[in-house]
Amino acid sequence: MAFKVEDYAFWIFLLAALAIVLWFFHGSPTVEQALLSLTILIITSEFMLWKKYFEIDKRTALSFMRFGHDIKDIKVSLSSIEKILRCKK
Repeated sequence: MAFKVEDYAFWIFLLAALAIVLWFFHGSPTVEQALLSLTILIITSEFMLWKKYFEIDKRTALSFMRFGHDIKDIKVSLSSIEKILRCKK
Protein backbone atom coordinates (compact mmCIF):
# COMPACT_ATOMS: atom_id res chain seq x y z
CA MET A 1 0.00 0.00 0.00
CA ALA A 2 1.62 3.20 -1.17
CA PHE A 3 1.13 6.46 0.63
CA LYS A 4 -0.36 9.36 -1.31
CA VAL A 5 0.26 13.06 -0.91
CA GLU A 6 -3.09 13.33 0.90
CA ASP A 7 -1.91 10.87 3.55
CA TYR A 8 1.21 12.88 4.22
CA ALA A 9 -0.81 16.13 4.28
CA PHE A 10 -3.19 14.64 6.85
CA TRP A 11 -0.34 13.82 9.22
CA ILE A 12 1.28 17.21 8.64
CA PHE A 13 -1.97 18.96 9.61
CA LEU A 14 -2.31 16.87 12.77
CA LEU A 15 1.32 17.47 13.75
CA ALA A 16 0.90 21.20 13.09
CA ALA A 17 -2.16 21.22 15.39
CA LEU A 18 -0.14 19.47 18.09
CA ALA A 19 2.70 21.94 17.62
CA ILE A 20 0.30 24.87 18.06
CA VAL A 21 -1.10 23.33 21.25
CA LEU A 22 2.39 22.91 22.65
CA TRP A 23 3.32 26.44 21.55
CA PHE A 24 0.16 27.75 23.23
CA PHE A 25 1.09 26.07 26.51
CA HIS A 26 4.50 27.68 26.23
CA GLY A 27 2.74 31.06 26.13
CA SER A 28 3.55 32.51 22.72
CA PRO A 29 0.28 32.92 20.72
CA THR A 30 -2.88 34.57 21.95
CA VAL A 31 -5.93 32.46 22.72
CA GLU A 32 -7.80 33.63 19.61
CA GLN A 33 -4.90 32.87 17.29
CA ALA A 34 -4.33 29.45 18.78
CA LEU A 35 -8.02 28.49 18.65
CA LEU A 36 -8.42 29.74 15.09
CA SER A 37 -5.34 27.86 13.91
CA LEU A 38 -6.35 24.67 15.71
CA THR A 39 -9.86 24.86 14.31
CA ILE A 40 -8.64 25.28 10.75
CA LEU A 41 -6.11 22.46 11.01
CA ILE A 42 -8.47 20.00 12.69
CA ILE A 43 -11.35 20.72 10.31
CA THR A 44 -9.00 20.24 7.35
CA SER A 45 -7.78 16.91 8.70
CA GLU A 46 -11.38 15.79 9.34
CA PHE A 47 -12.34 16.60 5.74
CA MET A 48 -9.38 14.56 4.56
CA LEU A 49 -10.46 11.63 6.74
CA TRP A 50 -14.03 11.73 5.43
CA LYS A 51 -12.78 11.96 1.85
CA LYS A 52 -10.63 8.86 2.42
CA TYR A 53 -13.56 7.06 4.08
CA PHE A 54 -15.91 7.74 1.16
CA GLU A 55 -13.23 6.70 -1.32
CA ILE A 56 -12.91 3.33 0.45
CA ASP A 57 -16.70 3.02 0.66
CA LYS A 58 -17.02 3.66 -3.07
CA ARG A 59 -14.46 0.97 -3.89
CA THR A 60 -16.24 -1.48 -1.59
CA ALA A 61 -19.60 -0.81 -3.25
CA LEU A 62 -18.07 -1.38 -6.69
CA SER A 63 -16.55 -4.64 -5.52
CA PHE A 64 -19.91 -5.90 -4.29
CA MET A 65 -21.52 -4.93 -7.59
CA ARG A 66 -18.88 -6.91 -9.49
CA PHE A 67 -19.35 -9.85 -7.12
CA GLY A 68 -23.10 -9.81 -7.74
CA HIS A 69 -22.49 -9.85 -11.49
CA ASP A 70 -20.09 -12.79 -11.12
CA ILE A 71 -22.67 -14.69 -9.06
CA LYS A 72 -25.23 -14.18 -11.85
CA ASP A 73 -22.75 -15.61 -14.37
CA ILE A 74 -22.16 -18.62 -12.13
CA LYS A 75 -25.91 -19.21 -11.80
CA VAL A 76 -26.32 -19.09 -15.59
CA SER A 77 -23.47 -21.57 -16.02
CA LEU A 78 -24.93 -23.91 -13.43
CA SER A 79 -28.37 -23.79 -15.02
CA SER A 80 -26.89 -24.66 -18.43
CA ILE A 81 -24.98 -27.58 -16.87
CA GLU A 82 -28.20 -28.69 -15.20
CA LYS A 83 -30.03 -28.63 -18.54
CA ILE A 84 -27.31 -30.72 -20.16
CA LEU A 85 -27.48 -33.29 -17.37
CA ARG A 86 -31.28 -33.51 -17.63
CA CYS A 87 -31.07 -34.13 -21.37
CA LYS A 88 -28.58 -36.99 -20.91
CA LYS A 89 -30.91 -38.90 -18.53
